[in-house]
Amino acid sequence: MDSLPVTSLIVLASLWPVYTIVLLLLVWPSVVGYRALRRKLNTTALHGPSSYPVDIAACAAKYGPVFEVLAGLLSKTIMLCDPTAIAHFYAHAPAVYRAPDSMRLSTKNLVGRGLAWADGELHAHFRRVLSPMFSNSAVEGYSTIFFSMANKVQHMWSAALESRPHGMIVDFQHWCAPHFLSSIVSHLLLERYIGRTVSLDSVGLGAAVFGHDFGSLSGN
Repeated sequence: MDSLPVTSLIVLASLWPVYTIVLLLLVWPSVVGYRALRRKLNTTALHGPSSYPVDIAACAAKYGPVFEVLAGLLSKTIMLCDPTAIAHFYAHAPAVYRAPDSMRLSTKNLVGRGLAWADGELHAHFRRVLSPMFSNSAVEGYSTIFFSMANKVQHMWSAALESRPHGMIVDFQHWCAPHFLSSIVSHLLLERYIGRTVSLDSVGLGAAVFGHDFGSLSGN
C-alpha cells in the first residue's frame, strides 16, 4: 500500500511530455485567435483574393489599390498599388514598418548583414554611411566607367553575333551576377558576398568601387 503513491508519482512524471504537448495544443489556438481578433479590431479590414498566386493588376482593379493576399498558412501580406501609399511606406520603412524575423533571416542568408537586412537604427547608420557614395556628384563621377564597361559588353556581343549568321542565345545570367545590386552594398560594407562571372567588370564595379580593372571580360 505504501508503494502506490510512489508508483503513481513515477507514472505522472513519465507523462510530462504528453502533458506539455496537450497544453500547447490547447493554448496555441487561443493565442492565434487572440492575435487575429486584435488585428481585426485595430486595423482596417482589407479585401483580397482567397488563393495564391494572383494577378496583381486584376486584383488592384477589383479590390482597389490596397488589398491583402495570402502569404502562408495563417498569414497575409498587404499589397500596395497606390503611389502615395508606396511613398509613405518607403518614407517610414524600416523605422515604422519592419520586416518579419523570418524574412530578415532569409535576407541575411542571401546577401549577408547588409542594407537590405538591417532595420531601425542600424539601417539608418548604413544609410548615412552609403549616402555620400550615391550622391549626384559621386554617381556622375562613375558614369564614364559604367558607359565604358557597357560599351565593351555591347562590342563583345556584336562580335559574337557577327560570327553566328543564324543568331545566338545570350545567357545574360552568365554576364551579370543575379544579386549584383546586393553585391554592391555588401562590397561597400566590406562583407563577404562577391558577384560571379564578369559582373565586376560589366557594370563597372571593379573600377568604380575598388579602383581596379579585374579583366574578367577578357577572361583574366
